[in-house]
This record gives sequence, C-alpha cells and structure tokens, in this order.
Amino acid sequence: MGGFFCFTRRRNDATPEAGEKYLWLLDPGFRLVVRGCELNFEILKGGVMTENEIANRIMDAAFDIHRGLGPGLLETVYEVIMARKVAEFGLNAERQVPVPIRFEGITFDEGFRADLIVEKKVIIELKSVERLQPVHSKQLLTYLRLTGCRLGLLVNFGENLMKNGIKRVVNGLLSDDAALRDDKSVPIPAP
Repeated sequence: MGGFFCFTRRRNDATPEAGEKYLWLLDPGFRLVVRGCELNFEILKGGVMTENEIANRIMDAAFDIHRGLGPGLLETVYEVIMARKVAEFGLNAERQVPVPIRFEGITFDEGFRADLIVEKKVIIELKSVERLQPVHSKQLLTYLRLTGCRLGLLVNFGENLMKNGIKRVVNGLLSDDAALRDDKSVPIPAP
C-alpha cells in the first residue's frame, strides 16, 4: 500500500521560516515532508489523492503565500512560489503546460498554457488583479473542458483577503464534495 506521509514540525516560539525543510522518500509510494519543528502527520489514501484533497493543499499554499508576500506582485512571481510551495506539500506541479486545442479536426498545439497543473488533476489559474471578473471563471472552465480535468482553482493574489480570492470551478460534479453544490459558477442538475 503506497501513501504520502507529511510531517510538519515547528517550535511554538519559532517563526514559520525557522528550521530546515526536508523531503524524504521513505520507499516507493511513501513520502515524508518535514518543515520547521511542529509535528503534523497524515496518511493519504494509498498515495492517490482526490481532486478535493489536492485543492485543500493548494488553498493552504495560497494562504501561506498571501500571508507572507501580500497582494500586488506579478502573477509570474506567485506562480513560481506556488509551484515550489505545492511541491513542499508532496504534490507534483507543472508550470506553463501547453494544452492543444482541437477544432474541426485540426489540432492547434499552442492553444493556451495552463499556469499550473497539479498531479495532472487540478488546474490552477493565477491572477493578480483587484477583482475577479466572470470571464476568468469562463476561461478556466474552458481550460478544464479542453484538458478533461474536473476541478480548477482560480486564485487571485490581488485581493486583500485571500479567502475572497479563491474560486472553485468545476467541470462536472465531484462525487466526494457536496460543498461544490453551492458553487454559483457551474449550474447543478436537479436530482
């Protein structure tokens, strides 16, 4: 049985930056992550995370980054740091992934570039604007449809409060997350 083992250790009197960061590969399918000095331990379902578990890690990373840097930097700065932070959580993140578009039987290789695709399951579209617009959600939903991914996170680092800067966009319902039914960006079919 494979799985991720994530540890975080931090002394109560230490700042989050204190201590060294470690990534240990215990054996195939097991990973141990130690940051700081406070100990947290999790075993995640046989090494395979759902989209929602991945999204929770991404949101944790976004809150950490926003708390540390605040709003107002360029999207590329947040992208580089987000990729690093997500990797610290034991997730694979690919930056600027080209996604081809197929139209009328023709494939266009440079359709768009996804800011980040995490574990080949969740697309992160990063923004650094004063306020998200409806077109941003529509754009991410199109990206989800073209890639076949089911969940995307629109993360706006331009907001004063990060909780106001994260929006989930769904390409079809995710069976393990009833909370998505409240998402106003995607119509939910009647039961």
